[in-house]
Amino acid sequence: MRNKAIEAIKGKEQQEEQIEEQQESSQQAEPRQPKGSNFLEKKMMQAMGLNNVAYEQSYNFTSSMVMDIVSVDSLSHKENMQYTTLYNPSDKSFALMFEQVNPETGKKEKGIMIFDMKNYAMLILSEENGERSGVAMAMPRDSVEMTDDAMDMAADEVEEYPDDFVHPMYKPTGSSKKIAGYRCDEYVYQNEEGSINLWITKDNKINLSKAYGHMYGFQALATGGWGYGMGTVMEMVFKDNSEATSHMLVKDINPDSHWNLDVSSYQIVGVGGE
Repeated sequence: MRNKAIEAIKGKEQQEEQIEEQQESSQQAEPRQPKGSNFLEKKMMQAMGLNNVAYEQSYNFTSSMVMDIVSVDSLSHKENMQYTTLYNPSDKSFALMFEQVNPETGKKEKGIMIFDMKNYAMLILSEENGERSGVAMAMPRDSVEMTDDAMDMAADEVEEYPDDFVHPMYKPTGSSKKIAGYRCDEYVYQNEEGSINLWITKDNKINLSKAYGHMYGFQALATGGWGYGMGTVMEMVFKDNSEATSHMLVKDINPDSHWNLDVSSYQIVGVGGE
């Protein structure tokens, strides 16, 4: 997209130069001053909403979690997705790597989303036919900081809950099993619209209340999902009255894995920056 924009800019500059050369030859005007192509390019990119967005050239993470999510809608259309979440328990930045089979081509597609909380940027990266490209989107600082403060307070509250805390919306079923090597207990919530079954571990080795509290879209996993404060959700099954279902299952948690995501080889376009 950026290359097309630059080509359009260069094409416009060539047209302008041809017009001005014709005017000079007929009016014998004074020689033109060189144009500021960088300035014109910047203005054109801004008009298209494309701006510079600050981000790091590489990101390091110390921990990872792999989960499968299977969704089936009311028409029985099934969608499978695998997420690998990379994070540092002491850092607010994190990344999501996901794999999904394209139903049209039957091929696996991979993508990466990096939430750079230092620079308030979200990077969406992809690779196709050996070409790496991406978009860097600026995140509004005020809303990010407000959410961070709220999640910090929530995580602090959870740490004060007793070990046997059960959210009043949920009921323990008495069933237990191991998921990814961790003992989990089952809790269920039901209403007129459907039901939610949670398998939760209270193992302190994977207390993610601080780390996941900053992960947008994953706050529910931070402190026991909708069973707020009960532990870490390792499996969740949601069913509604239309027969639609969603099944999330944690496959692996590695608190001592080291990842480096180098984004320097991607052609990245900035959106929403200054």
